[in-house]
Order: sequence, then structure tokens, then C-alpha cells
Amino acid sequence: MIWKIVQSPFVNLLAGVILVITAGAEVIENWGTFEIGAHHGVAIFGLLQILKALPEVMEGLEEIEKARRNKEPEGAERSTE
Repeated sequence: MIWKIVQSPFVNLLAGVILVITAGAEVIENWGTFEIGAHHGVAIFGLLQILKALPEVMEGLEEIEKARRNKEPEGAERSTE
């Protein structure tokens, strides 16, 4: 059970976004000091987490869209709302 949660691309994407937001706030706060800190590494790690998760998330969303299109009746029109 825990392995599925840890390997979930959506959880990895969420973790990356949280890391980028929190580290980004720290980077912005220390913008003019020109000092390298741990928050810079955390921001880079968060970006890598997002980049790692995006292809899997996009593939899953494409599969969902494909399944939804196959489920629609032949003459049905798609709503754009």
C-alpha cells in the first residue's frame, strides 16, 4: 500500500510543487544577498521532481481521454463547456 503511494506520479508532482513553492519563497526572500543556501538545492530538487512526474501524469491523462472518447456513443457530439 505505502509503495503505491510513494511511486504515484501525482504524489511526486505534488511534492515537487510544494518544494518549489516553499524553497522559492526562501529564494525570493534572500534575493539580493547573493548567498547560496540549502533552499537553492531544494528548489532544484523540486523542479526535477516535477519534470520526472510530468510525463507519467500526461500519459495517464491521455489514456483517460482516450477511454472517455471510446466510451462515447457514435453520434454523440462532445460538449466544449
